[in-house]
Amino acid sequence: MRLTIIQFAALTDAADVTIHSLEQALYQVTVALPSGPHLLVDKKGKAISSRSLQKMREMLQVLPVGTITLRHESAYDEMIGQPPRESSNALEVNLSHEMYPEPIIHLSVTASENGSQTSLNATHSQTRQPRRNRCRSVVYGSGIRRTEYG
Repeated sequence: MRLTIIQFAALTDAADVTIHSLEQALYQVTVALPSGPHLLVDKKGKAISSRSLQKMREMLQVLPVGTITLRHESAYDEMIGQPPRESSNALEVNLSHEMYPEPIIHLSVTASENGSQTSLNATHSQTRQPRRNRCRSVVYGSGIRRTEYG
């Protein structure tokens, strides 16, 4: 079933949304309503799609959205000639409503025993720590080469 973006904006209750990752950076949205999942379409009835996950999330910011889930169906079994599975091999990831969350800063205060010296240390949780791990290459019997960090 289809749901226009205007109908979705007019909903009074927040609805859960699934962003489907279809192929190399192509995304479409379905909205979970009590009557079942609905494909989100524009006023002409064409499915709303985007090549950017970020753009899709920005569009959803102004709509009555409950939860946002990114869903990717893997075609790996088909590619290697395996029979169809009974269960789904989909990967689902919950996404935040915040587009650009504020960084988390952890503060610690230390004081000397006599109280004369106090220092304030701040660490930024989104900064990358330098990689201290070693890198090694592994070559398997079939000639496949893989780099491992450990």
